[in-house]
Amino acid sequence: MSDLIKKDVKYLNKDFGRFRQNLINFAKTYFPTTYNDFNESSPGMMFIEMASYVGDVLSFYTDTQLRESLPSEVQERFNLYTLSQVFGLRAKTVTPSNTELDVYQLLPSTYKTGLVASGVDARPDWRYALNIEPDMRLSTQAGTNFRTLDYVNFIASSSTSPTDVSVYETDSSGRIQYYLLKKQAFAKSGEIITNTFQFGDPKVYDKIVLPDSGVTEIISVTDDDGNIWYEVDYLAQDTIMNPVRNIPYNDPELSVFNGSVPYLLCLKQVPRRFTTQLREDNLTELQFGSGLSSESDEDIIPNPKNVGMGLQYLTRNVDLSVDPTNFIYTRTYGLAPNNVTLTVTYAVGKGRVENVLPNSISTIDSVTYASDVNALDATLLTTIKDSVAVNNPKPAVGANSQNDIEKIRLDAVANFASQNRAVTKEDYVIRCYAMPPRFGSIAKAYITTDEQLSGKASGVTTISDTPGEVMATVHQYGSQVGKYTGDVAYIQAVDVQQRMLDQFQFAVMGDFLWSPGNRNLAQNYQGIGGAGGFGDPAAGYSSETTKITNHLALNLYVLTYDANKNFVSLNSALNQNLETYLSQHRMLTDAINIKTPFIVNLGIEFEIIPNSTANNNDVILRCINYLKSAFVNDIMSINQPLIISHYMAELDKIEGVQTVSKFKFINKYDTTEGYAGNVYDINSATRNNTLYPPVDPSIFEIKYPNQDIKGKIVSY
Repeated sequence: MSDLIKKDVKYLNKDFGRFRQNLINFAKTYFPTTYNDFNESSPGMMFIEMASYVGDVLSFYTDTQLRESLPSEVQERFNLYTLSQVFGLRAKTVTPSNTELDVYQLLPSTYKTGLVASGVDARPDWRYALNIEPDMRLSTQAGTNFRTLDYVNFIASSSTSPTDVSVYETDSSGRIQYYLLKKQAFAKSGEIITNTFQFGDPKVYDKIVLPDSGVTEIISVTDDDGNIWYEVDYLAQDTIMNPVRNIPYNDPELSVFNGSVPYLLCLKQVPRRFTTQLREDNLTELQFGSGLSSESDEDIIPNPKNVGMGLQYLTRNVDLSVDPTNFIYTRTYGLAPNNVTLTVTYAVGKGRVENVLPNSISTIDSVTYASDVNALDATLLTTIKDSVAVNNPKPAVGANSQNDIEKIRLDAVANFASQNRAVTKEDYVIRCYAMPPRFGSIAKAYITTDEQLSGKASGVTTISDTPGEVMATVHQYGSQVGKYTGDVAYIQAVDVQQRMLDQFQFAVMGDFLWSPGNRNLAQNYQGIGGAGGFGDPAAGYSSETTKITNHLALNLYVLTYDANKNFVSLNSALNQNLETYLSQHRMLTDAINIKTPFIVNLGIEFEIIPNSTANNNDVILRCINYLKSAFVNDIMSINQPLIISHYMAELDKIEGVQTVSKFKFINKYDTTEGYAGNVYDINSATRNNTLYPPVDPSIFEIKYPNQDIKGKIVSY
């Protein structure tokens, strides 16, 4: 019966003193006659204190293990490295510095090379424009090393990577001999080191350790058979995003866009792969896969064929047991190196000393050119190559000697929260902007939930009394679905599911403004006069029509820049790259429709009354210059309203302006003058001194600010 007696055991003891006191109380309570000598020097107290000592030590290690398993509390650097990798973050002990370089080369004129006889007709001879490969090695006078990250192609010029051209040298008669070309390139600091590692018989998840601390990047890993081994986030990742030169050999159709999209983004399956991990001693460890077998995966993984399901050389064994470890030896987690020598090239950082001042990177240690033209003058080509120079107008920043534990912890938690996936709408927009520039650049991005129409919308709603007649033939997916004739009218959607009509063709009589090929007239003119008003969907749909939100689809509206930094739709190459890039980050259930927002071109007309003592020409010039800076495409956003009172208030602040008497926007839609061709009624879209965008995603643009911003001086 004594074994069934329940004894009061304290489980909340954490330190030596509490363990000791509770053991004494336990002995007094349950063994009062057995032992009652609790003097400090008694043998019984010796055993009680030894038990308290053990309990205190075990309690400490229990607390420590719990603490080190929590990313918000971990203190040991190695444990933090391990947890960070579990969370998808590969921690680095040293961070390199980054900067933007100016890269220069001389370019002979066509007069210099003999293509033209007259110096008056001299132009740059682009045959001598160089294409510098990535990994150009640079250094400062103090010995800090840098390298370029991408190609520097002087012949390719775009809004995101322009080639600046200026006259460099003329002869005594003023005839141009050489031009000076300038491009920008990004560079990263780090000393480049190469080591070789020999492998014998393959081992499952074999590892190598780089002998240098402060490794910031694994540049390349190749074996003696010429195979490339690729770094992945985890060994189960069997594909990578592989950049491919956008040249006719790789893609004859998309290569026409190689000026703005120098690389195509392709997914490549890589059986030879590895991961990196930072060790406790701050050395970098490379871990390879487990694929040991020379047989194909189909012969290893159990399937109906290799368990005797009809093959001539197999018998049917219904009780055949499948060894689950067979999966380990497949290429599921990559191949293991097998009797090869791997050459590993990596960058090592020195910490904060790599944050160098402006104009300090000027020495070119090595440079490789992509291609040469045999027909060019060899001596002149050598002169051109020798003219290549670099400089950093901005300081190189970002280098850190050792990342703080708190920073690594915060980065790991943030990385786990995102899981390298686009979860929110903002994630998709950021991903568009984060796509590497060599795959093309996204200028503007906007995303919204997909909406479709349910029910039927029919007939024509007359919403304006403007004189004139419009006849519209509505086409959808190339087939005529409706034809309407009457007064200036709002053309409603005809198809049950299609809100955006594919094409409008208009034959217009009278003084009604129109735009051939306008695809968005219905939305642009929604609410012009009549019932409903601007922005009211009821003005455009019948009572039987309702909008249904498709929660599994997103409409991503994107634009890019042309060479003049005007908004244009994505070309086929950039659209393909964006699709491939987003496919690696989107959620499984998300469907993304990549679309082009409508561009509404505007002009500005304003009138000001200057101060009596001001120079009228100077005042009007300052006003125009302000408006140019206020409407640059860099700061415009999709679906951004324009607050007229704000611009008028800013004009009022300009020196010499007494008051602004008039300010209005003008719609520019004539396609023959280079505008987008979207007609928009400014007056109806303006409410409370604010110009609102159309219902469908769109963006305002002043395409030709030098001619579309007009100011006038008036007097009282």
